[in-house]
Amino acid sequence: MSDGGALATMIFWSLIGLPLVLISNYFFLPNKIQQEIKATKPHLYTIVSIGLMVFFMQYLTLLLLENMLVAYALALFQLGMVLQVFIGYQVFNEKNIGRKLLASLVMMFGSVLVIMN
Repeated sequence: MSDGGALATMIFWSLIGLPLVLISNYFFLPNKIQQEIKATKPHLYTIVSIGLMVFFMQYLTLLLLENMLVAYALALFQLGMVLQVFIGYQVFNEKNIGRKLLASLVMMFGSVLVIMN
């Protein structure tokens, strides 16, 4: 058995995931499916755009993990968490910035421990 690349993994994940979501909606929301389709139609462009962005983000993450040691990728991810906390504070006026920043720093410290070992 050969290993698949990042693109093959993403395509397989998407092709399997989408039908599973549709099937689960059919079984778990049987009476609401028509209402959901009507409510979704005006926002179809936005939904497709977000879906493509998530696909691209996940593909880049898989590409990164395919070509970089996981410990280093985790360290970059934790650095991104600190940036997300600051952006949330500046752009969205999020509260409890100290707790969120402390949690990010704890996760970052954990990544440093992984890299050092």
